[in-house]
Amino acid sequence: MSLKLVSCAPQEMNQITELTPSQITATLQTCVEQVLKLVYAALTTTTTVSKHLAFTTLQHWTEHSRVSLSHLHAQSFLPLLITALSIPQQQQQEATLVAASRALTEAILIPTDNCTPSREAAVQLLMQAISQGHFIRTPLQSNSSQEVAHALGTLLATLVCEEVDVIVQHENPHLLDLLLTIQAHPS
Repeated sequence: MSLKLVSCAPQEMNQITELTPSQITATLQTCVEQVLKLVYAALTTTTTVSKHLAFTTLQHWTEHSRVSLSHLHAQSFLPLLITALSIPQQQQQEATLVAASRALTEAILIPTDNCTPSREAAVQLLMQAISQGHFIRTPLQSNSSQEVAHALGTLLATLVCEEVDVIVQHENPHLLDLLLTIQAHPS
């Protein structure tokens, strides 16, 4: 029940017309550590419903409270996101894949940690996951819906655009192959 309430908080805060967007973000940021702990606890359980709700909550909070890629990495979320985005779609809900993809995409878009060692370590972890062949590729190739394919494609395109300097320095033929796979996807 508490995760459902926490999940709705960012959208509800955005409905308050008396606060500016920066005031809303600042207010949400005061709660982000506790929310991340709650989400992490839900993600480490084994129920599909709690994982779906946890990824949805993470998506809402990364969108509205500016949770960076470094922050997710420091809080041990990246292995959980990589695992979720490496499983065939048949083994999890479509909405879970979309929420996990969008949460990670939003975190990549936060520029406050650009060029920091922690962000570079997080990007290297993502690039390593791509090299291993299952991250993004497996759910994409498991008859994914148009919405899942779009979310995964957006995630990969965002990673490439935001981290082009790192990607150019470290050749990764798996990344190019994955980009071509997404381009050739029927949806």
